[in-house]
Amino acid sequence: MNFNNPTFGPVFKQLYFRQALQMLYNQKGYIQNYYSGAGYENCGPVPTLPENPFVTDLEKSCPFGYNPEKAKQVLTDHGWKVVPGGVSTCENPGTSANQCGAGIAQGQKLAFTLLYPTGGIAFPKIQQQFKSDAAQAGIDITVKGQDYNTVSGEVLPCKSTDKSCDWQFAAIGGWIFSPDIYPTGESLFATGAGYNLGSYSDPKADELIKASYEPGDDAATMKAYVDYLTEQIPELWTENVWQIQEIKTNLHGVTPWNPLGSVTPEDWYYTK
Repeated sequence: MNFNNPTFGPVFKQLYFRQALQMLYNQKGYIQNYYSGAGYENCGPVPTLPENPFVTDLEKSCPFGYNPEKAKQVLTDHGWKVVPGGVSTCENPGTSANQCGAGIAQGQKLAFTLLYPTGGIAFPKIQQQFKSDAAQAGIDITVKGQDYNTVSGEVLPCKSTDKSCDWQFAAIGGWIFSPDIYPTGESLFATGAGYNLGSYSDPKADELIKASYEPGDDAATMKAYVDYLTEQIPELWTENVWQIQEIKTNLHGVTPWNPLGSVTPEDWYYTK
């Protein structure tokens, strides 16, 4: 989500909207229908699998799992006129608890463009399915596929006054915690971080991220960070899927496969 986009950024900055959008993303359905069940839900900043000491009970519970009816109610409770199958609009602007939020004018439409890199079979289908699922709450998503280099060149941190800040939402990439492996969020979610592509910024998140890697009670600081980011949804939490690697029987040195996805062809060799 581009929090600095001049037209839709103010909507992305609303916590209730991000939570509602998450509740319109059907991870279980996508895994079952498009990945033949080969995957698992991801509902926070730390992968739930393989089992690890960093994931929390809150994250495991997927508190904002797929629930279109609840998503519609959340939007209605915050001043939006929800039009299932159409385009919802803000009819109660302002910053009170039952209003649309700061920077959102009356008549603002819940409509934005989603960029994604083309290629593969399941991934493009999921973007179209997400568009359909979001429409249940009157969120109109224009899905636009481009080659990966084009998308990655466009989806970059920006200021709202930059001409390059016209991108709104993108389904791009994944993340591996390396080389230190420890799953803190300083490079992903801290203000100004290198891979914070959407320019998410939250003082409490910054504080918790810093505490998670500084000396102290590792278990307590990591739990606080994970629980807060799970609810914050600084980016849409999406499914993780299993991958199958096919290796010719006469190609050696490939296994054991590097769990971080690194490829080391200098170790490979053929036999006749």
